[in-house]
Amino acid sequence: MDLFMKSIIFVVLCFCELLISVRPAFAQNWTQSTYSFLTWTAVASSADGKRIWGALTNGPIFFSTNSGATWGVVQWTNWYYTTGLASSPNGNVLAAVTGFRTPGKIYVSTNSGANWPETTAPLEYWTSIACSADGRKLVAAATNGSVYISTDTGQTWAPSSPPVNHWISITSSADGNQLAVVSTNGILCVSTNGGNSWATNNPNSSNLTLPLAQMHSPQFTSDAPNTNWQAVACSADKSGLVAVVNGGPIYISTDAGVSWTASSAPSANWQAVASSADGSRLIAAANNGPVYTSTDSGATWVSNSIPSSPWVSVASSADGSKLVAAAGPVQFKSNIYTLYNAPSPRLNLTSLSNQVGLAWTLPGTNFVLQQNAGLETANWVTLTNTLTLNLSNLQYQLNLSPSNSSGFFRLSTP
Repeated sequence: MDLFMKSIIFVVLCFCELLISVRPAFAQNWTQSTYSFLTWTAVASSADGKRIWGALTNGPIFFSTNSGATWGVVQWTNWYYTTGLASSPNGNVLAAVTGFRTPGKIYVSTNSGANWPETTAPLEYWTSIACSADGRKLVAAATNGSVYISTDTGQTWAPSSPPVNHWISITSSADGNQLAVVSTNGILCVSTNGGNSWATNNPNSSNLTLPLAQMHSPQFTSDAPNTNWQAVACSADKSGLVAVVNGGPIYISTDAGVSWTASSAPSANWQAVASSADGSRLIAAANNGPVYTSTDSGATWVSNSIPSSPWVSVASSADGSKLVAAAGPVQFKSNIYTLYNAPSPRLNLTSLSNQVGLAWTLPGTNFVLQQNAGLETANWVTLTNTLTLNLSNLQYQLNLSPSNSSGFFRLSTP
């Protein structure tokens, strides 16, 4: 590596540290939607947090294209109880699962919710669905023990084979390879190969493929407890998993689900959880209880100043700057709240042979990449290079070739 490359790596690293040092904590400026007092069951968000969808027990899908400031309604011919929603990062592919007291269907939209054709998935008591970043891979779970996977945006479905159980929540990484599903009966299962095989925290479960210990390390014994799991979420880049317990703590895993640690969040009747793309920012909501957020991958948690409600679903933008929480279906206590905090994205640096790679998580606000010869406030030049969105971690990426001078880089609102 030549002297220039060493110089540019040093100055970019210094600037990245500046960005990290001023990262703000979540504020408490939650906003209540104008469509309150409806029987909400699920919410989903695009990666930039601008598009939000909300489902009701029986009825239309509500949507917002401005982070919840205003809402519209999509009428669809679904007369089932909607239990779960999922969105691709760009908001083009949406999926809804239905079924509560009676078996339901799976619906998939490929035009941002304008149309919702029903799929060929079997009638089941579906509870949860997740979507890969490219919108092609969908994974759905049901209370009667079924887990089905589609690799063609819902056109065809095939059963997967985790131990049969009362599945309540399922999640997926951005590439669709890491999956996790949890049961109210205490079972937690993880797949690292897109559902081809599953590991479990209970080696005595029927229809078992591999225990977690054997899936990753013959000497390791998983410490995921047999408990009343309620919801699970995965970071887009597979760096972390978070799962919540009804009547217990919030658990964190940083090794693809092999080991789990109870976080410092209090025990509560947790019902919903969501994660930012890199797993650093988390949100969890309890039934008739608080909403907690974390900005350090679950190491510490802050209780938000939002009224206690029968929370059922939460969603997060890729960078965690935009959050959504929905309550229901108890009438007159049902609300949708949104939270926005001005993002401060971290600019990451990698050395790529004779190039410098810059990357940052897809932000909830438009940012441009700028370059300057020094750190003065003037003379920053906006780079017009074409950015690449890495669908495996939801990060914008740009590789730059060396020039004859060193430089500083920053992300700035245009």
